[in-house]
Amino acid sequence: MNPFEPGKDFPPSRASGFGFLWVIVALVVVGSILASLGTLVSKGQVVIVKAKQGREAVEAAVDAVVGYGEANGHLPGAGEAFLATLPNHKDSWDQALLYLYDSQAATSDEISICSRTSTSLAITGTRSIRDVAFIILSGGNNYNIQTANSSADSHWGGAVSTPTTVTLSPKGELADHYRGHDDPGGASVRLEPYDDIVQWVTLPELQARIDCANSQASAPLQILNTRLPAGEEGKAYPVAHIYAEGGVPFESDKYAWCYTGSLPDHLHLSVSANCGSDADKTLAPYALVRGRMDCNSGQNAPYPITFHVTDASGNTRSKTLKLEVAASPGQCGADQLN
Repeated sequence: MNPFEPGKDFPPSRASGFGFLWVIVALVVVGSILASLGTLVSKGQVVIVKAKQGREAVEAAVDAVVGYGEANGHLPGAGEAFLATLPNHKDSWDQALLYLYDSQAATSDEISICSRTSTSLAITGTRSIRDVAFIILSGGNNYNIQTANSSADSHWGGAVSTPTTVTLSPKGELADHYRGHDDPGGASVRLEPYDDIVQWVTLPELQARIDCANSQASAPLQILNTRLPAGEEGKAYPVAHIYAEGGVPFESDKYAWCYTGSLPDHLHLSVSANCGSDADKTLAPYALVRGRMDCNSGQNAPYPITFHVTDASGNTRSKTLKLEVAASPGQCGADQLN
């Protein structure tokens, strides 16, 4: 019989059986790859959603702190006051939100925020911002606080009373500038792509949001004088009063004064020449310049003198005034002070 005779079946092929098997294997591999891709896409979507929720949590915390300031005239302190202010004190990764704030803006003085003109908190790095009132931070998806804090030791957050700078890194840059985080592994540094969520409010922004313009707060602290009376060689110097106003004065309308700069011999200032700390400054309603000019005092004129004044809320202002000295040939001689 002719096996190829029309109407007869071909003998079964082994190759066709193996081909079918390879098709099944290929489908399984492709299915596995697609499943893996689906898992990766799903995980990526989760990260995106979590990041969005994290930003929303930080934004809500910022709004809550501003609302507290509007209602109370000052920022909440750390601990219970801060936690009670927030709708949720944790981010989308179930980690506690961190709060760094200027201590003077959190005093109980009702006009504290509106009377302040500066803060001790600043931001640098990707941005350069001064006079920051407070910062809210989330460690992000990697559970790692990577934002540098110049005053941090074992904790990130809390009150700032001395000049403190917070450094931001570009998103995705390998960073771990903050060495005070609680790392379960005990490592001091975990270099990872920077993903911290950081938001802040500056003092001017805070004052605008709580409508300080329509409050009963005092005007900003300032030194009023624009010049010093000129002196004349060999003659008594006309007494000069240096005044300040605004801010929150100490009792009896006094301020804490000090000065920097050199004075002619026999000329004196009534306030401290030591500006190292508030305790070294002179508490007085004004600074007083008096004395007598030497006959040689004009040789080094003018004398730049910088006056520094601080109010009860910690606001500080400085102004440099130049002391001019005129020659007086007729006066110097018998009356010369040597």
